[in-house]
Amino acid sequence: MRIKCPYILLVFIVILSSCIDEFNPQLDQHIQSLVVDGKLTNEPGPFTVSLSLSSSPGDAVFIPYEGCSVEVVDNTGNAWTLHEQGNGKYSTLEEDLQGIPGRTYSLIITTPDGKKYSSGFEELISPVAIDSVYHEVEFRENPGNVHDLAGIQFYVDSEIAELGQEYFLWELEATYKYTSDYTIRWIYNGSLEWFHNPDSLYFCWTTSRVNKIFTSSTNNLTIPKVEKLPLHFVNTETRALSVRYSLLVAQYSINQQAFDFWNNIRKILDDGNSLYTTQPFQIAGNIKNLDDPTEPVYGYFLVAGKNQKRIFVNRPSPVVLPQYYVQCTLSDADFERYGQLSMSDPVTWPVYAIETPGGRRAVPEKGCVDCRERGGTINKPVFWID
Repeated sequence: MRIKCPYILLVFIVILSSCIDEFNPQLDQHIQSLVVDGKLTNEPGPFTVSLSLSSSPGDAVFIPYEGCSVEVVDNTGNAWTLHEQGNGKYSTLEEDLQGIPGRTYSLIITTPDGKKYSSGFEELISPVAIDSVYHEVEFRENPGNVHDLAGIQFYVDSEIAELGQEYFLWELEATYKYTSDYTIRWIYNGSLEWFHNPDSLYFCWTTSRVNKIFTSSTNNLTIPKVEKLPLHFVNTETRALSVRYSLLVAQYSINQQAFDFWNNIRKILDDGNSLYTTQPFQIAGNIKNLDDPTEPVYGYFLVAGKNQKRIFVNRPSPVVLPQYYVQCTLSDADFERYGQLSMSDPVTWPVYAIETPGGRRAVPEKGCVDCRERGGTINKPVFWID
C-alpha cells in the first residue's frame, strides 16, 4: 500500500500550531512533539509511515524526524521492520507486509534518544465494498460573479455493512486530462523547423489528492449502508472538467476510535467556527509514549479494511454544463514575436509557434501551447481509459 504525502494531517498540524491565542497562550513556549501518519490495510505493501516533529506557532512547516527505529507487530507474534527512506519516511519492503482482516496490529517507534511510542493493538476490520460512485450536475451561488458556480458533485454508496463495520473514512485522488489552447506547428531552436509531433505537448494529465476528510457511520440506520454521501464538488472555473476527469475513491472500514479522531478533525476543517469552540490539540490519536502517557503525540496509525473504485467522467455538453475557465487569446504582441524569432534570446529556446486558420503565424506564451506549463505531465497514467 502506497502512502502519499499526508497533506490533510499537515493541515491539522498547522491548526494545532496556529491557534494559540484562542486556545492555549502557554504554547508560546513551543515544545516539539512527535507527529505520526500511516496506515495499514488489507492491500499489498509497501507500507509507509511518516514521522515528523510539530513546528513552532506561526511557522508551521514539515520537520522530518529521522534516525528512528520503526516496526509493526501483530497479535500472532509476527514483526516487520520499516526501513528509513529519508525525509521522515519509513517503509516495509515491497509486499513484505499485508494486513489480514481479523488480526490486530501495533506500530512501535523508538526515537534516537531512546523514547518508545506505541499505537496499541488495533483490529483490521474486513472491508465493506463500494456499491457505486456517481455524480450530478449542480449550480451554486457565486457571489460577486455574473454566473453561478457550475460543476459536478460526486457521491458514494456503500454495500451493506455487517456488525462491526459501522464506521467509514474516505480518501479521494483526482486525475484529469486537459489540453493546451493551441497546437504547435513550428519550433525555433536557432532555426525554424516543422514541429513533427504536434500532439506531444497538447495533451496533459494531472493527479492530486482531494484535500478534504469524508466520514460517515451506519449506526442507527435501518439498513446499514451509506447512501448518497456527498464527496467533493468540481467546478468549471478550471480545466478539470474540460476533457475527461477520473476519481479514485478509497473507502476504509475503521473502528470507532479512528472514526472519532477523523470525524472531529473533519468538523474543525469544515466549520471555521469550531476552531473557537474545540481545542484541536485535545483530539487524541492512538499513539502514546510508553513511559509518559501524558506526553502529547499528534496523528494516527490507521488499521483499516480498504476497498476502492475508480470512475471516469467526460466533459459534459456546454448546454448542460458551461465551462468558465480562462483561455488564451492571440494579441498583436504574439504575432510580432514570430517576426522577431531571429533576435530571440537562446535562453528562451525552444520557442513554439502556431499558425492560425488564416495562415498567420504567432508565438503565444508557452502556457498556451505547452500543456506542461499548467502543472501536468504528458505521460499518460497507466490506469487511464479514453
